[in-house]
Amino acid sequence: MHLEDMLLESAAKEFQFFKNVRFFPQESAVITLLGKTYGKNVVVSDFELWAEEIRGQELDNPVREYLKKAPQRLQQVKATTERENDPRIAEISSFIFLLINRTPHQDDVKKLLTQYTQEEIQEAFKCYVEPLDEFEQKQAIRNFFRGGGADGIILARKKQKEAMEKQVQIEAASLLAAIQQAEKDREERSCSVREEENAGNPFGDGQ
Repeated sequence: MHLEDMLLESAAKEFQFFKNVRFFPQESAVITLLGKTYGKNVVVSDFELWAEEIRGQELDNPVREYLKKAPQRLQQVKATTERENDPRIAEISSFIFLLINRTPHQDDVKKLLTQYTQEEIQEAFKCYVEPLDEFEQKQAIRNFFRGGGADGIILARKKQKEAMEKQVQIEAASLLAAIQQAEKDREERSCSVREEENAGNPFGDGQ
């Protein structure tokens, strides 16, 4: 069935006084494009959701009104679906299960992923649970994901990493300065030796 017909059929169910209409060529082109981009069933489902949201309003052509909002709405649907299907969520859950034989709630993982990388979350959780006994591990997921544990540990690790990087930079700069000073001293000694040699041989190397 064409998407146009699917939308008209849905509109007839959702809107009591709706009558079938003919679409302009431009509207038909938009409907075809939406179907190819997002899938016919996704478009129809979102149309029905939109119809529920505006329940009670009288519209001469609800499908035409929906088409004005469809691109933005369907883009949001796509973005939401992609977040829900984020492979990092399953990878983090698997990582945690291997550590404590338990898995976090998908929404909790999703929320942390809006702030931190997968690597930061996994390293922080491993750091958090390593010293815990079996009884304490039962509360680990809740404390880490909902009790602020993740934020505190990740922040602490970032500060620790920054401090280490700063120390490395200081040591590297100190080493470089020492090398440059050693080169300078060597060059000065070399110049001094040549001056002494020239002073002992007033006729130069050619004599």
